[in-house]
Amino acid sequence: METSAPDVVNSSSADLAAEAEAGRTEVASLAERVSRLQSSEEDGAPRISRYEDTFADFSPDDIRVAAEAKRFFECHEGDRDFRAAVEAGGKFTDQQRRMLKDIGVTFEPEAMELLWLQPDLIERFPSLVIEHVSFEDVPSDLLAALAPYRELRIWLKWRHRMDRAVMLNKFKLSARRTLSPEYTAWRLRRVAAVRNELGWFGWSLDHPCHAVEMAVGCSVQCYFCAFDAGKLQTVFDLSRPENRELVRAVATGMIRVLGWPAGHGMLYWSTEPHDNPHYVKLLGLWEESTGAMLCTATARAGVDWVRELIDYYSTGPVPWPRISVLSRGMLRRLHAAFSPMELRDTQMLMQQKDVKAHRTVEAPPTEEVPGEGERIKVRARWRGAGHKVPGGREKMLQQLVGADDLRNVDFENRPEGFEPPQGSIACISGTLVNMVNRTVKLISPCYTTRQYPYGYRVFDEATFDDGPEGFEAALKRIIGRSMVVRPYPEMPMRWRDDLKVVSHPDGVTLLSPTTQRDFRRGELHVRTAELIGRGDLTYEQVFDALSDNPRIGPMVALSILDALFRKGLLCELAITRDYRARREAQDASLREPVVAAAAAA
Repeated sequence: METSAPDVVNSSSADLAAEAEAGRTEVASLAERVSRLQSSEEDGAPRISRYEDTFADFSPDDIRVAAEAKRFFECHEGDRDFRAAVEAGGKFTDQQRRMLKDIGVTFEPEAMELLWLQPDLIERFPSLVIEHVSFEDVPSDLLAALAPYRELRIWLKWRHRMDRAVMLNKFKLSARRTLSPEYTAWRLRRVAAVRNELGWFGWSLDHPCHAVEMAVGCSVQCYFCAFDAGKLQTVFDLSRPENRELVRAVATGMIRVLGWPAGHGMLYWSTEPHDNPHYVKLLGLWEESTGAMLCTATARAGVDWVRELIDYYSTGPVPWPRISVLSRGMLRRLHAAFSPMELRDTQMLMQQKDVKAHRTVEAPPTEEVPGEGERIKVRARWRGAGHKVPGGREKMLQQLVGADDLRNVDFENRPEGFEPPQGSIACISGTLVNMVNRTVKLISPCYTTRQYPYGYRVFDEATFDDGPEGFEAALKRIIGRSMVVRPYPEMPMRWRDDLKVVSHPDGVTLLSPTTQRDFRRGELHVRTAELIGRGDLTYEQVFDALSDNPRIGPMVALSILDALFRKGLLCELAITRDYRARREAQDASLREPVVAAAAAA
């Protein structure tokens, strides 16, 4: 028998209309919320962030201790001599003890002596974030060991509380629906694909929905830059009134089209925020437009600059900015200029060359997280742990030569201690906007290769003009031509390009660089893999072939193909190219406008 595949491209219009109508309520709600936030009140109460609520039951003295303990651990990670003293059994010099006092650590180093007396015990704590809702529920032997060490216990409780809140928030944000059904479906599919392709790193992401670059190039030129940022060329000039209006237009365009994602992103990418002298004003302008404080990561540590960032974020408060600490001297200057409480919410990412070896010696604990036939190790890790990603800069890309991932080893008998590399530093599943060039790209993280040297795939690209609706029009074009909601009859069927397919008599194993996924249910999976493996069939052809099999039938065929699509195991780039060509042929308004100068040329 022959059963036609459903024409889901056309049949989804009623669903889209219903979801869009529901979305209009969210737009009105967001506008009202922004108004309340701007007057520092919401629901009649003073503005209090969820981050602050996380530690509402900590006493002021406990918070002070946590801030000082944070500073101690920053010294441990970012100062090789201090770290050596810990590893030597707590043999601190008088100078190191004075240094701790000078930078605001009032307790003695022995308050942290479990670091060298029972290091294995301390290394167990990151995994407890997954296992235990409350710090008080951790194994009794750990609590008993911590009982004499008040400062360490407070710090680990603080970290457990913060890391668990961050983890749950990431899961919530990764699954949250937006005003655009098309973007929601695309993003959910990319979240699933990234988790499969990048393993523990993919699971650690909350998939911000946008990054907006306010410059072209970067003045810092970090040797390890995985985006291979070029030298600074120009910055977006906020002193010009028309540019301020353009920022508002981009922010409000995101609100109108997507809703809450306008507040889930950043104003940098392969750029250094400090390069733009108006950067903090840009943060404020975006907050005025959306009600959201966007995060900042910087590799500049001038006192005035850091002070400006701290002053802005402390009004939340929120756990930003993030500072990439490029040298021990930079760390010491920051510690000398700011008290532990002033940097309590600032994340210090140690990027010194001499930290690399320390980071790669001890692998953090892992937890087995079962999926639907998926075997994956999700690392519960302390901030900063892990290798530099081999991508971006040419000398970093050279590290890809001979590098092993799960596709290159005996996955059924993995070498002891084998762990695939992080694979990417990209986090956006959405739009990458450059305000100088007036460009917007649709991107999502992937495993770094020569083909994808920056650790993300580009699915579409558009330009926008300076008009009040220029960006919104470009965003709508991308959504309309490149975001597939459901499978459609002509959709190309092939595996995602990073997957290695291993055949078995009863099915297949799909190997990404980090994750093993088994499909071993006999003829259904054997036949499905064969058809998709051909690489030249459409959805309708695969569906019909499976439906005609009396042991499978149309309902089972529909179920398996829908699952493969939703889980991001099919090649999204091939789907996007095909879908865009068809949509642009149907609707000329989805095509990129022809630039007059280019047409004349």
